[in-house]
Amino acid sequence: MTGLGFREIRDETTWTSVERTAGITTIPDFASELAAATQANDMHMLFVASYGNPRAYPGDMDGPMTPPTTDEGRAAFVSYINSVLDANPSIDKVEVWNEFNRPRRNTSDCQSGACYATLVKAVYQGVKAEHPGVKIVAGNTHGIPFAWFADFMDAGGLRYTDILSTHGYASDIADLRNGIRRLDALARSHHGGKSVPIIVSEVGLTNTTATPPLGNVSRVLNEDQAAAGLIKIYVTMKSLPTVVQTVWYDALDDGSDPTQTEDNFGLYRQPTEQIGAFQPKVAAATMATLVQQLDGYTFTSVTSPEGDVSTYTFTDRSGDERRVMWRNEPFASTDASTTSVRITTPPGRVTDVRSATGEVVRALTAGTATIEVGSEPVYLSESAAKG
Repeated sequence: MTGLGFREIRDETTWTSVERTAGITTIPDFASELAAATQANDMHMLFVASYGNPRAYPGDMDGPMTPPTTDEGRAAFVSYINSVLDANPSIDKVEVWNEFNRPRRNTSDCQSGACYATLVKAVYQGVKAEHPGVKIVAGNTHGIPFAWFADFMDAGGLRYTDILSTHGYASDIADLRNGIRRLDALARSHHGGKSVPIIVSEVGLTNTTATPPLGNVSRVLNEDQAAAGLIKIYVTMKSLPTVVQTVWYDALDDGSDPTQTEDNFGLYRQPTEQIGAFQPKVAAATMATLVQQLDGYTFTSVTSPEGDVSTYTFTDRSGDERRVMWRNEPFASTDASTTSVRITTPPGRVTDVRSATGEVVRALTAGTATIEVGSEPVYLSESAAKG
């Protein structure tokens, strides 16, 4: 993952795995190994604090997906978080619960944004007292539930929030972009007109071969579409000033069954009897290329040179520009059409057109030329002509 350019991971160490008996905490081996690997690779970790702990606190929680709702239970939840932080100095941010707004992840009667705000307040105060430098990340929602976030903010939740987070699964980049913009506007309306930093803490595309019974907005038809979608997601999120981090779900396929949704989100495949290594999928190559192309570059503008084409421009400190261009289609679109776009290259310069995986597919000399832009993004960069 560091070879692709990643510098932070997101993972969880559940409450029940740390505290099996009330008041006695033990860090499980897998969490210690993860902490060691994270530190050895000079990475940070976004820690997801979850879920309930009915084994140690049966009087407060009646199931593993039930959050603590008493002062004693919330204090114990904070103590568990601090124990994990003590054992893993690579953790720089804590997300409070995972998909609190989703009945599958929260089976209690305490599912509202206001009820969540009470838990976030306890975590903020208790963690900051012992780890003042750790950021508290609130939200971590299933989808972008605006009414739920408004309820959280109305209850004063932002006073105990360093960063908001949400899950950005979508079938089209426009839906994700517009959702984040609406969330930012909502936060500003509760925060004196100032934005609150946002992490898109889960987003991804699954190249499963079967549609789940209820459908899945993140399903694409093949690995190439997942790879193209990754670029669109990261480029678009990089263009939004309020988004401070985007987390790809996930690094490794959960399994090897092509018909299972969760088995096909990864950048790498699971090892098999035939191939013992982690096999990179196309999205791994596009992720590495994306980092190589845009690391050190900041967003400048987005334009539509043609009605159905988006061009995102990024600039580094020296003034060098990089453009990323694609035809706007849903991630799983089967439309293979292209749009002609005119590119002008100044005298003495050359414009390289690179594929999603970094190969130079055309070198445009001074003057105006036409390129065909499809749903797979291309990179454009100018440099001095040789000779």
